[in-house]
Amino acid sequence: LIQLFTLMLGANVIKGALYVYDTYDRFGGTGAGRGIRLIITSIIILALVRKFCRFLIAFVHYAIIGTLLHIYYRVFNTAVGSDIVAIQAILMVMICGFYGLGKVWGLTYSIIACISVLLPNYLSFRFNGLQPLPSALDQIYIAVNWAVIVLSHFYFHRVLFRQLSAGKLQNQQLDQLAQAKSTFLSTMSHELRTPLNSVIGLAELLRGDPKDQLQQQRLEVLQFSANNLLSLVNDILDINKLDAGKLELETTSFDLNELTAGIFSGLQAKADEKQLKFFISGEKLPHQRFFGDPTRLSQILYNLVGNAIKFTDVGQVELEVTEIRSNEHNSSIRFKISDTGIGITPEQQQRIFQPFQQAMASTTRKYGGTGLGLAIVKQLLEMFGSQMEIQSIPTKGTVMSFVIELKKAENTAVAVVNQQTTVADLSS
Repeated sequence: LIQLFTLMLGANVIKGALYVYDTYDRFGGTGAGRGIRLIITSIIILALVRKFCRFLIAFVHYAIIGTLLHIYYRVFNTAVGSDIVAIQAILMVMICGFYGLGKVWGLTYSIIACISVLLPNYLSFRFNGLQPLPSALDQIYIAVNWAVIVLSHFYFHRVLFRQLSAGKLQNQQLDQLAQAKSTFLSTMSHELRTPLNSVIGLAELLRGDPKDQLQQQRLEVLQFSANNLLSLVNDILDINKLDAGKLELETTSFDLNELTAGIFSGLQAKADEKQLKFFISGEKLPHQRFFGDPTRLSQILYNLVGNAIKFTDVGQVELEVTEIRSNEHNSSIRFKISDTGIGITPEQQQRIFQPFQQAMASTTRKYGGTGLGLAIVKQLLEMFGSQMEIQSIPTKGTVMSFVIELKKAENTAVAVVNQQTTVADLSS
């Protein structure tokens, strides 16, 4: 903008000098004051712009308003009217407005400027006293204006494409950095997962051998720590694949009842440890077999139900599976996970689905975890074309639900069995 001001105000100095020269050449200096004022004003404004850069936007408004007054004074003057200089001034208003102030002010000032050429057809009043352009130098005066307009466009075109090129280069560098990070995390995760599986397997074998109570406790701690570390490594691997767009959903036939029963069996022990009532409920599903990705659906449910158990100290956790819509080919299944746990405030709900974020800073210390589970769930649900809905009351509990549309598969391999409510009352 400073360069644009320098260009336009410098042009004003040249035009003022031409005007003064012409008045002295033809009229002995009569009327030279107009040109002198233009020169002095332009120099003062240019000095102020360079001295007080923080007020640059205000100077742009001042320059545009001054140009608009000049346009209207010109078009309503009987000696001049809507001449080429007025048209050039309108173009300069557009350039300064859009390039200097943005689209809103640019459009506003452009409309005000363009209306000036129409109003004289509907309004009868006129001004008098404006001296026409110097007759001998009018072509030079007009050429200077065109040069300012062309150079302004050239300057902003150059700046724009420099910024676009710089942005493109920066994006390429960021992509390379992200690719390097993704490769590093994938390599490290795979390298860590192999020895961790060995540690877990060895700990399980050692626990089966006779040993004293202290040794048994140490092996349990070892196995627990290794399992948690393996879970973290798997989460990092998954979130890395999701961020890199390398994870795709597979399509295979699966039994939804068997899948939910597996979720129940896998998490029953955790609920048992906390003496919670954990059960699966829902209306019977006329159709049991579907096409989809059972692995990723299980991962979503394991994360959500596992979190519900983790953050519930007293009461119950429920997984409800209901068919809410159905046609010949597809079924919409709603999965709802309810608990009587610590609950989530509306503010916390905004961040718990972000990587490495948990509801409170104390959550990690008290309950463990990395904050990756729900971030993975959110992205997996987006791949399924769904999203999470949350209803929660702090200290009372939380209900999380989502709907997934599944394509029906043939039920020939598995008989249709009514889904019965499975209850594990572990509080007694």
